[in-house]
Amino acid sequence: SKLFQAVGQGTLTLKQVRAQEPAIYFAKGNLAHLQKLRQDFMLHQPAPRHRTNYYIGSPVAAVRKGRTGKTQLAKLFARMLYPDLEADECYHVATDARVPLQNYKGQPVIIWDDYSVPGLLAALGSREGVWQVFDDHPSASDANIKYGSVRLVHAVNIIAKTTPYAEYLDGLAGQFADANGNVHKAEDRNQSWGRFPVVFEVTPSSIEMLVNRGFVDDTDDFLAFQ
Repeated sequence: SKLFQAVGQGTLTLKQVRAQEPAIYFAKGNLAHLQKLRQDFMLHQPAPRHRTNYYIGSPVAAVRKGRTGKTQLAKLFARMLYPDLEADECYHVATDARVPLQNYKGQPVIIWDDYSVPGLLAALGSREGVWQVFDDHPSASDANIKYGSVRLVHAVNIIAKTTPYAEYLDGLAGQFADANGNVHKAEDRNQSWGRFPVVFEVTPSSIEMLVNRGFVDDTDDFLAFQ
C-alpha cells in the first residue's frame, strides 16, 4: 500500500503511522513489516553531511561515584534533538565492549555508555577507528558486527562517562598500548579536542554546557572550552 511505501521512503515514521493509522499499525504482522521498512530506509541513507560529537562528564573536583544518571541525560538529549522519533528509532546505546554496534539499526544518535578511553579504543579496533566513527565530516563507512558489517549513518555521537572532559579528550590522543602490547605514540591533541564542539559537566544539582573556543572563534585552536 501507499502507507508501507511511505514508511520505506522515509516520509512517514512509525510514530506517525501509530497515531494516524492505528488499525493498520496494530493489524497482525504489520508492525514487524513496518519496522523492517523503517530499518531498510535508514540503512540506505548516505552518510550525513556533518556529524556532531558531545561529551557528558563530571567536573574535575567532583567525587566520582560511578553511574550518576549521565546515560539517562544522554537519552533525553537525543530525544530532544530528534523529537519525532521513538526511542528505539532515535538512539542506539553502545554497551557491549566486543561488538558495540551489533544492534545498530541506522539510528541518528549513538550513545557510548560508560566507555573508558582504552575501552573505546578497543571497541573500535584502533585510534583510526575512533577518528572514523567520530569524524565530523564523515564519508560512508561500515563497522564490524557479528556475521557481517553495518552501515554507519549517525549524525550524533554522545559519550557519557564520569571522567572530566579534558582528561578523556587528552586520553583519546595520548600514547596507548593495544591488546597486542604494541605502543602507539601520542597524536596532536587537536585531533580529539577538535571533534567535540560541546561538552557538559554534570553534578547532582547542575548541568553546565561548555563550547569549544575553536568553533566559537573559528580558529584551529581547539584546546579550550568556555
